[in-house]
Amino acid sequence: MRNNRFIKSFLNHLHLRDPFNRQFIIIIIISMLVVIQGFTHFINLRLDGYVSLPQKVELNFKTYCDGSYMDYLSKAAKFNGGFREYFIRAYNQAQYSLYDTTTNNNVVKGKDGEYYLKMYVDEAIGKTAEGFFGSVDSARQNASECVAKMLILIDSLKRNGTKVLFVSAPSKTALYPEFLPDWVIKDTIPCLQGLYAKLYEKENLEHVDFLAYFKKMKSTEKQRIYTKFGTHWADFVVPFVADSLLRKIEDMTGVDMPDVVISNNGTTTKYSNGDKELESQMNLLFPLNKPALPKNTFKLADGAQKSNLNLLVIGDSYFNQFIHSPFVECFANWDFWRYNREIASSTPTFTNSVSAFSSKYKVISRSDIVMFFFTTRSYYTGYYGFYETAMEALRDKDNSHNEIQEVIETIKADENWYKAVKKQAKKRGISIDRCLEDNAIWVINHRKDKQ
Repeated sequence: MRNNRFIKSFLNHLHLRDPFNRQFIIIIIISMLVVIQGFTHFINLRLDGYVSLPQKVELNFKTYCDGSYMDYLSKAAKFNGGFREYFIRAYNQAQYSLYDTTTNNNVVKGKDGEYYLKMYVDEAIGKTAEGFFGSVDSARQNASECVAKMLILIDSLKRNGTKVLFVSAPSKTALYPEFLPDWVIKDTIPCLQGLYAKLYEKENLEHVDFLAYFKKMKSTEKQRIYTKFGTHWADFVVPFVADSLLRKIEDMTGVDMPDVVISNNGTTTKYSNGDKELESQMNLLFPLNKPALPKNTFKLADGAQKSNLNLLVIGDSYFNQFIHSPFVECFANWDFWRYNREIASSTPTFTNSVSAFSSKYKVISRSDIVMFFFTTRSYYTGYYGFYETAMEALRDKDNSHNEIQEVIETIKADENWYKAVKKQAKKRGISIDRCLEDNAIWVINHRKDKQ
């Protein structure tokens, strides 16, 4: 009772009927909530996309005197401020709703509410090619050199019975250029993906060009292959891609691959993270209206058995949609070297960075299929350096130093051969010693093929 009288007395002294006092109490409560949220984050309001954390600075005499520690405290206080994420989303929402713009520089708004990832727009206008190669002719030359290196690698892989498949995934800008903003001057340079496709045709290399495939599909199907807010193909397309790849592998190897059963489960407006990834990167306060998408799913046909094939994929984020799908269940073992840096695998112990992975030769040599799975932006990377990774693994395991040196001396003793290697080294932009070594390995592998 005494406590109740104390509370009533306290409230009476506050004069809550006074508007000023009520406002004061509200401000105090809000301030306390902001402080509590800053320390506990009891309400989850995280932002999507990449977040750069303030780099921690240890307190010592030097960091205190030069101001770096105080600068760190200031940045950390801003970063951890209560409801910071809400205010950022509210600001982004105001920019979008009032001015029809986005605050994320990596998202480009096109016509009819279409959104593109900036790096693909840069590729479409030739900015990427200019940054990497300086000119169209240089881009063509680089593509020819990359494919020439892959021919050397393919010959080396044949010794283990390994086949190579190149898969080209279409970018959204290439498939839906009509929605790009007017300031984008289209077709300023030849599509690098198309250039590689022509080289694959010329060299009779096994490849699947989904850009051409989906352009035909686009002209006949009403449903969008990319959503307005996605930068990868829509989830409902994945079953068709999976089935096409399995049939191609079946044709290449002569091994019966499981049949895919595709089910249409109606439509949905609840997009997956992949189908709304650009909307997520905009970090708005309210979700955008979305047209309904098909809910296609797929499974392997009843009674289907996984093949005895081992698969190694070198690719970009376009293959992410397959590693948790029935597609990888079709293989005895599968490995995905994302960007030739990160490893996902059916073997639980194979989880490491590629550079630190000690079993590279084991994976490469056991693979029946090596699949390169890229969209157009990835063709500027020279297959993410896989040629060098694979040749080093093959060199370290299969060829002794003395044997390589013997072949190198043979090449040097042949004036015309040595001259041709020098010319090849200059064309590829590598040292003569490295080119001699690559040629020696190629010769050694071909000797083994004839045995």
